[in-house]
Amino acid sequence: KNAIPYLLTPGFRLDPEMLSRRPARPCSSNEGRTTGFAAPCDHSTAELAHHVAGYTLICLETEDRLLPGSVVAEEVETRAIDLEKLQGYKPGRKQMRELKERVTEELLPRAFTQKRRTLGVFAGQYFLVDTSSPARADLMIETLRSVLDALPLALIQTKKQITGEMIQWLLGTTPWGLTVDDFVELEKAEPGKPAIAYKRTTLDESDMRRRIYDGYVPRKIGVTLNDRLSFKVDDSLHLKQLTALELMQNDKRHQDDQAENVAQVFDADVTLMVGELVSTYNYLINDL
Repeated sequence: KNAIPYLLTPGFRLDPEMLSRRPARPCSSNEGRTTGFAAPCDHSTAELAHHVAGYTLICLETEDRLLPGSVVAEEVETRAIDLEKLQGYKPGRKQMRELKERVTEELLPRAFTQKRRTLGVFAGQYFLVDTSSPARADLMIETLRSVLDALPLALIQTKKQITGEMIQWLLGTTPWGLTVDDFVELEKAEPGKPAIAYKRTTLDESDMRRRIYDGYVPRKIGVTLNDRLSFKVDDSLHLKQLTALELMQNDKRHQDDQAENVAQVFDADVTLMVGELVSTYNYLINDL
């Protein structure tokens, strides 16, 4: 559904066995979060990785204990009132901090837990993380670096400045194969100026020209590529709300018809979408 990209140094190869240095596990009674790697699918070809069509799929799993701050605050307030009655004066900052730590420690073992899974795929020169959250992608990279001997990543560089290209798209100059959809988010560099978002509406070229003349620049824009894939791309080349269009859906239906089981359908979906994303990033990086 989403893709945050990283560029791998040529020659990098993932050793899946290294992921077992940090396997996913449940939270203990006094832990707020655990982070580790889990099998990306039921039919993984390695313990913590899945190889398909030359791609390597991995999965970061976190488990969090859900302890709402309001619950902690309410219990701390109750105990603070009791403490004030006992000692004859309101608790100071140090006492309140100690109360909060004690309450959190006592309530944490009783809190519910929640698991979250985030997929990542090594695809040639790219490492793609299926998330719309930069923080979640950073956690994936941080956890990978904690188990791998080296994870050589480089910033993605386009031949042309991406914001400048987005401006040209809004003004009616689009490269072959790319069309602008009905969404754009414009932002002004001046502090305190609100962003302007156009959603589900035809983008008027004269209106866009006026906004750009006023100092607004596009930060995120909806586009369709080759009538196969639509998405929102921002100025960091993060892709969100990936949607397969009819041509790509036809390919998926053809693959699904040939699949003999759920595992083959999964592999075909991974192959199709990752291949499309690799082509998309090659286009965005090299052809613009």
